[in-house]
Amino acid sequence: MDFYEYTISEHFAPAIINDDYTGLEDEEHALLDAWLDDNGMRASHWTVESESSDLARCEITGLLSDCATVRQCFRR
Repeated sequence: MDFYEYTISEHFAPAIINDDYTGLEDEEHALLDAWLDDNGMRASHWTVESESSDLARCEITGLLSDCATVRQCFRR
């Protein structure tokens, strides 16, 4: 399997991995949906590779936050 890695705010992980949007604000829900749709990521398998207590820039919002590294896995 191949994969792409992304740095995302930790609170997005449940929505990406388990389709559980609980706890996301309406604006965050919309940003995540747009990011997934724009990049063709809807039917992907996701894993959390690492969680960090360091601040990093979230690729979904562009804001600094506690981020996790997630992998989008797919077959070639």
